[in-house]
Amino acid sequence: MVSPNKFLLYERAVQCPREHVELYERVFAELRGQRARSLREDFCGTFLLSAAWVRRSPDHCAIALDVDETALRDGKRRHWRSMMPADRTRLRALCRDARSVTAPKVDIVGVGNFSYCAFGEWDDLVTYFDCARRSLKNNGVIILEAAGGPGMTEEARETTTFKRNGRFWFRYIWDQRSFDPIAHRLRFSISFKLSDGRLLKDVFAYDWRLWTLPEIGRALQQGGFSDVKWYWQERDRNGRLSGVYSLVEKGQNDHAWISFAVGLK
Repeated sequence: MVSPNKFLLYERAVQCPREHVELYERVFAELRGQRARSLREDFCGTFLLSAAWVRRSPDHCAIALDVDETALRDGKRRHWRSMMPADRTRLRALCRDARSVTAPKVDIVGVGNFSYCAFGEWDDLVTYFDCARRSLKNNGVIILEAAGGPGMTEEARETTTFKRNGRFWFRYIWDQRSFDPIAHRLRFSISFKLSDGRLLKDVFAYDWRLWTLPEIGRALQQGGFSDVKWYWQERDRNGRLSGVYSLVEKGQNDHAWISFAVGLK
C-alpha cells in the first residue's frame, strides 16, 4: 500500500500560496510605495510559497528557512524539480532556525500559518523579530499571520472534504484540544482521513503560545521595528468574511478571526 504524503495533503488543505504572494506584494506596495522583489519565508516547510514567489517574475528571489529536514527534502523533490532551471537559481532553501540573520537582505520576511507561535517565551519571540529585522533591507517589512477570537480558545473539531478529479480524496480534520488561559497556550492537531478509510491521526501536532495582537506589537517594537500596522479581513456585501485584508486601526472581534501584523523596519 502506498504511503500518503502528509506534506502534500497539508499543502492542499492549509496553504494558499498565490493569495499570500499577492497579499505580500500589495502590502509592501501600499506601505513602501514600491515593488517587492525579495522574500524570506520563515518556517517554510516544503517552501511552496517561496516557489510561487520566484515564479512571479525573473527578478523575484527567495530564501526559505525551516528546521525540518524531511519537509525541505520533500519540497526539493516535488517543487524544486518542477521549477524552471532559471527559477531554481533564485531560491535558496536552508535548514536553519528562523532565529538567524541571513544575507542578502530582503524586502519582506513572511510568516504564514501562525508559525512564530512556536516561540512560547517572550525573549525567544523578541530575539526572532530582531533577527528578522536585521535580515531586511532598510525599507523592509515583516508580515505575520495572526489569529484570535473566542473560537480559537474553545475545544472544537472542524472537518473539510477535498476532492480530486471529482472524487473524494481526503478529509482534513482540525482538532483544538485544549487552551490554558494562564499561559495562553493552545494545543491542537491535524489529521487526515483517506479515501481508502485509513486515518492519519495527529500527523501534525502543536503546543503553541497564542500571542495576542498587543503582545505581537510590543515584541516587534522591542525587536527594533519602528512601527506596526494591522491588516484585517474584510466582509463581502452579504456580511461574510472575504479573502481580502485592508489596513485598519481597529479590529472586529469575530468568533474567530485572522489578521496580519506588519512590522516596518
